[in-house]
Amino acid sequence: MGLEPGRRLWHFGVMSKALRRVIETVQANGGVITRSEALALGMSKGTIRRRVADGVFVDRRRGVLALPGAEDLHVLDLYAACRKLNAVVSHQSAAYLLELDRPDHIKITKTPERVVSTIHRALQD
Repeated sequence: MGLEPGRRLWHFGVMSKALRRVIETVQANGGVITRSEALALGMSKGTIRRRVADGVFVDRRRGVLALPGAEDLHVLDLYAACRKLNAVVSHQSAAYLLELDRPDHIKITKTPERVVSTIHRALQD
């Protein structure tokens, strides 16, 4: 998962430090970042809107951005839910990441309270 070669991400040949930090964080987070995280890393709301409009990021869930071109949308949705809810992968979703099974819904555990949350959705192939 990454950015397309030649995509214009900078002005006057220099990528902003904030955008570089956001992209590095997105790549470290399995391809997703929350809007709050992007703002904390120095991107403005206007810049985030422009980068979504430019196709640098896509909206995966409310408040969650992702890099375009993900091969497995189920995994991307799983990471997006975990980032948004500050949760960890559990149950059938963990088995899927270990290539043991493909669940029909996302199951995560919220930390630190350890509340189990199930997010049902139709699978997209």
